[in-house]
Amino acid sequence: MVVAKTIVVASVALVASLVIVFVSFFVGQALLASESLNVGLGDPNVLRALVGSALYLTAAALFGLGIGLVVRSSGAGITAAIAGLIVVPSLTGLLPGQWGENIGKFVTSNAGRQITLVDPGINGLSPWVGYAVFVGWAAALLVLGTVLLRRRDV
Repeated sequence: MVVAKTIVVASVALVASLVIVFVSFFVGQALLASESLNVGLGDPNVLRALVGSALYLTAAALFGLGIGLVVRSSGAGITAAIAGLIVVPSLTGLLPGQWGENIGKFVTSNAGRQITLVDPGINGLSPWVGYAVFVGWAAALLVLGTVLLRRRDV
């Protein structure tokens, strides 16, 4: 059952986010045409960033599914997902010294967003490594949720 849910969530999220990302890109380019800020799909890293945005959203959906399997409560799941994707990554910058930078780049959305950036910069992980770290967070939650589901509901 969990595998089927994962496949459905991933498929729907990927297809919907690919459509939304590319439509948004082309609408944005049309609106910015008068500003001389056009960026083409052939420009360096643009296509990877667009497809990466859809992949990031898909992984975020799977992250949410994993949290839902773990906590089994809509309210707690939404709260935990927001905390895990928005609050905790933001708070890592408050850690003293280099701790914040060193730990922060491996935390959920900080790592995952690297694939959405045309120029990810030198301080973070590379785009694909960052995405792999984010997928690892989602996979760990899915595995933990599956184990808990089997123990609780059997």
